[in-house]
Amino acid sequence: IPDSITTKELGTMIHTLGLNSTEAELQDIISEVDTDRSTSIDFP
Repeated sequence: IPDSITTKELGTMIHTLGLNSTEAELQDIISEVDTDRSTSIDFP
């Protein structure tokens, strides 16, 4: 089980759900929850 998700992985997941997001939108989503500024979403 991965402990984080990258912008690319988030984009793939969103696309799989039938939604489209720009790279900028994906980066905005990541930055909202990326507390350590690692450019990924970390899961404890």
